[in-house]
Amino acid sequence: MPTDVSPDARVAAVALRLEDYLRRYDTARDERAIFAFLYLLITRSLAANLADDRVEFRDPGWVAALAEAFGRRYFAAMDAIDGVLEAARTANRRVTARDLAGVASAPWIDAYLAIRDRAYVFESLLFPMMAHLSYDLPLALLEIGLEGEDGSHVADFHRMNRVLAEATPDLEQAVAARYNPLLPVFDKTAGRYGVFFSNYGIRATRSLGWYNAYRLRDPLSEKDARGSIERSTAAFVEFARRPEERSLRWLVRAARLILPRYHRWPAPI
Repeated sequence: MPTDVSPDARVAAVALRLEDYLRRYDTARDERAIFAFLYLLITRSLAANLADDRVEFRDPGWVAALAEAFGRRYFAAMDAIDGVLEAARTANRRVTARDLAGVASAPWIDAYLAIRDRAYVFESLLFPMMAHLSYDLPLALLEIGLEGEDGSHVADFHRMNRVLAEATPDLEQAVAARYNPLLPVFDKTAGRYGVFFSNYGIRATRSLGWYNAYRLRDPLSEKDARGSIERSTAAFVEFARRPEERSLRWLVRAARLILPRYHRWPAPI
């Protein structure tokens, strides 16, 4: 994008592209629509905050560059999965994990396979969010750089965390209104399971992304860091679906039986 385009317009362009993915996934009743809708709302919020002079980012251009790099990784993963799905539809067969291996990153494959069959809205929200924050975010940070001429960008990164995390209650309500009215009910009873989609959870996961970007940059820790972020989504899916606590285990089972019945698909935007 030309350098004379304002940071808020650059982020708004990412949101505009997200609308296309949301429209396609809603039309196909693809569970990826839930995260696409959340991602669209977050990106619009960031664009609005960049346009608001009251929100002081030290380097708005860097914030926009991160949103663009972050978005590119999401779009590339979705396009790769969609390509495999289209080929499978042409051949009239079901996509397998083997079909997807090497086509997209392991975290996105893990998230997609986990939500494609009888997922409920909370899973369809959290599993892709985990893939995007734990895997794509540190790589996007590494791509655009953690420091500039004036020092570290960590202050702007944490301003972004605050802007995004403080909007969490409104975001959850919007997702519930669009896809499943029982989502907030489950969130209130989920306890430790529900903390991931919260102000604290988003801040903590994004902060871990910053830490992992530094680990990836260090030759001595790069291999371990890459392995960790590649395994993180599968580990999260396992934790979420098979928690150690018996009470949570029954709650998750009940949710997977009950909540999909209330899943609704809106008219595409």
